[in-house]
Amino acid sequence: MRIATLNAQNLFLLDDPYEYQKKTILKKFQPNKPLHKTIDLGKAILEMDPDILMISEVGGEESLCNFNSKYCNNYFSPTLIKGNSDRGIDLGFLIKRGMPFSYNHYTHKNRSINFNYEFEKKENEKKKKQNLPPSYQPHRFSRDIAELRVFPKGQNETPILILLSVHLKSQLDFGGYDENGSKRRRAELKTLIDVYLKLQKKYDNKVPILIGGDFNGNAQFSNSDPEFQYLYEKTDLKDILELIDIPVNQRSTLLHSTSNNEKKSLQFDYIFLSEKLKPVIRQKDSGIYRYKDPETGVPLPFPQDDSDLRHFPSDHYPLVLDFSLSK
Repeated sequence: MRIATLNAQNLFLLDDPYEYQKKTILKKFQPNKPLHKTIDLGKAILEMDPDILMISEVGGEESLCNFNSKYCNNYFSPTLIKGNSDRGIDLGFLIKRGMPFSYNHYTHKNRSINFNYEFEKKENEKKKKQNLPPSYQPHRFSRDIAELRVFPKGQNETPILILLSVHLKSQLDFGGYDENGSKRRRAELKTLIDVYLKLQKKYDNKVPILIGGDFNGNAQFSNSDPEFQYLYEKTDLKDILELIDIPVNQRSTLLHSTSNNEKKSLQFDYIFLSEKLKPVIRQKDSGIYRYKDPETGVPLPFPQDDSDLRHFPSDHYPLVLDFSLSK
């Protein structure tokens, strides 16, 4: 089984972007992704050849279907459920056609993360003292947890694999209520891990459960940001790059010029799985996929300045996990 995760960076491929803008409530107009980047992204995904791709920053179902049919040779079956993003960027899956399994796609977009900003808490306390209903309800995921349960062909009772795909709260803080978005991201991470633990219990710890996506922060085992500590306190989950012994200074997945500095290595993208599953990983076929020059086929050097990003189909590297389900 070959699983990959990718932040596709604003993968909008709409037949009529202006009409889409009229029908949706977005912060600002979002143009379609540049053609050369879209072509190169499709080539990269086909070269990775994942059985299942967890893909984020997709501009809705129409964009994902257009991307698959026009730039991936209709190689996959796309599935996407609209989430909570005010930018219109959603989480989806591309599943290789003809695979010997079936699947169900679930959303957690309506799940509470049991979080309110401090000003909301204070306002709710005032209302409580006045015997009035709260002004603010607890927030939900800024995007979603996209859950994919994979079953043996023709069955739908006990899955053989579960994928939880996420794009956690960004580090943007337009309102000035939550520096770097860390408090809300912590709440989203905790809820994600609680979902993981409930699924473990539901299936008696017998079903492999992978968590992948863009965590928008440093969730590395050795020096993670504080909002990710709950993951290591409650689970034995480890990042694929940790399990295959990639040096920390070679784990940058965010393609930003400052990420080329060892002290500022920015790994935002992860595939987490139980440490017990390390023996089933095919190490030489797993890790970071490096984008290639479309003319030479040689991996592109890491961007030295932001202008170099024009050569990359996304500002995130994909991650690939190749493993055996049969052991």
